This record gives sequence, C-alpha cells and structure tokens, in this order.
Amino acid sequence: MSTNNFSYENILVKTPDFLFGGICEECEEKGIVVDCEHIEPEFDEFCYDEYVADVQKQLEKIGFESCDKADNDRSYPGTIIASYGQEDDGFIKYLEVVIRNGYYDGANIDYQIDGEFCPQNEQNKKECAHIDALNRKFDRIVAKTEKILRKNGQELLRVGVFSNGEAVYKLKK
Repeated sequence: MSTNNFSYENILVKTPDFLFGGICEECEEKGIVVDCEHIEPEFDEFCYDEYVADVQKQLEKIGFESCDKADNDRSYPGTIIASYGQEDDGFIKYLEVVIRNGYYDGANIDYQIDGEFCPQNEQNKKECAHIDALNRKFDRIVAKTEKILRKNGQELLRVGVFSNGEAVYKLKK
C-alpha cells in the first residue's frame, strides 16, 4: 500500500527510475557491488533526457510534434513532451503526451485529449459520417500512442483506494 502516488486520465504507465546511487568505502570493502543504503540516490538527468527523446522519436513516427511545455497541475506537475492535433472545419482535437511526477516518488507517462469534432447539423448524414471518420482516425492515433507508452514503461492498475487515501497498485498483465 502507498499513498495515491500517480495522477493519470487514461493509462497509468510508470516510467523507469532515473536514480543512481553508489557504493561507499565501507560497503565496497564488504564486497557489495550494487548501490548501498549509505549513499542517497541522485536523479540521472542524462538518462531521463535520453528516455524522453526516444519516446518523442517514436511518437513523431505516428504524426506527433515534440515539445517541452509545462503542465502545472497543482499536486502533480508534469511536462507535455509531444502533441498531436487534428483540425477540420474550425474544430480541432488535441492529443498530448505528458510525463507527471508522482506525488511522492517516481513518474508516469500518460496522454490527455482536448477538443472535439461535432457536426454543425446533426441531421446532415454526410457531415455526421465525416465527423465519425475523423473520430475513428483520431482513435487509431490514440491506440498507437497507448502502444508506444506501454512499450516504454510498466503499466500499473490501481486496484483499490482506502478511505485514508492509501492506494494499492499492481502490474497490469
């Protein structure tokens, strides 16, 4: 159990940890070859930047534009790393990929959708069919986006939330 650590709208994909530690002299003398508990892990900015650049390249292949915009949700700030927009007859629908910090620890990658396609005249069957086609195309991009995000992290499921705010997560199979 832990606190409700992640904020997400669609899928909860935990990014890799970008922390690295070290080994103190005492542990090194004892033959410990992995990070010891005496050294506070540090954030590996280089690995994080490489991760983001790799995800952005994958998303560009399906039509996204890379970006680096702040998404200042009060409790869960994040960075929008890629954006896809589809426009038709003055309507625009956006799909943005965002990496959010966990409330306490870690980060997750998700997407958010803004805008919609609406027919001007719901009685016009041709216009409604066109809007349906636009939405189907957008849904295909969303499915491809989810596939890319799942490939670049571990998908989790929040299986329960208790009245005190603690949550239980498990790996999605």
